[in-house]
Amino acid sequence: MAHVSTLVLDSQSGIDLRAVVVPFSASYRPFAVGLGTLALFATVVTAVVGAARGRLAGSVRATRVWRAVHISAYIGWAVAMTHGFLAGTDSTYAPITVTYLIALLVVAVSVSCRLWSHQRARTGVLSRSRDAGTRHASPQKLVSSR
Repeated sequence: MAHVSTLVLDSQSGIDLRAVVVPFSASYRPFAVGLGTLALFATVVTAVVGAARGRLAGSVRATRVWRAVHISAYIGWAVAMTHGFLAGTDSTYAPITVTYLIALLVVAVSVSCRLWSHQRARTGVLSRSRDAGTRHASPQKLVSSR
């Protein structure tokens, strides 16, 4: 919020309130600032739907909508990163570029770990290892094995 507010209040920025609400309408780097507007929209939608997640959990359809919005947050993050790199006046400054790269690396590793664990759970690797123990055996099997 501070980022947007300071840009709108700064008469030299070329970004007015219309540019915050209407994508690609800024006089300063319209494409890059438009990406920022889209990233803002994605953030607001993700936050609102995330806050309502508990209420949405009761419906299968609403859960699917929540999941789709949640997944689209990754796209919103990529759009925000692109906005920062293209619109930022100091994006070519080495420490800033390194910061972008570190953020990209951290998110890429996190998403990879999440996808890897999801794939392992889906293929049953985790469930097969759990089934090998007797803690999930039915009481009937435990009685008959004694």
